[in-house]
Amino acid sequence: MFAELQRRPGFAMFIMPYVSLVAEKERSLVTLMKAFPGSPGVQSIHSHKRSRLKEDTALVVCTIEKANQLWNWLLNDGAEALPKLSCVVVDEIHTLSD
Repeated sequence: MFAELQRRPGFAMFIMPYVSLVAEKERSLVTLMKAFPGSPGVQSIHSHKRSRLKEDTALVVCTIEKANQLWNWLLNDGAEALPKLSCVVVDEIHTLSD
């Protein structure tokens, strides 16, 4: 994901199945990114947080429900933001069928 963001600047979506995992991943990514000067913004989107992208966001960590909402927004209203989507990572994909 980081290599793809370096190769193709924009933002990446990191999709996780549960809000608790989203919050945990956001904390770890913010800590990790502090080590790099000029590090990209990390934003989490889930049922208790806003569902619009901030301008400086490079990493979006979200639940599958918010990823769907964000994807629909990108397709319908976010025409200028859609080409900036560098990659999508789905963690714990096997839990989505539960």
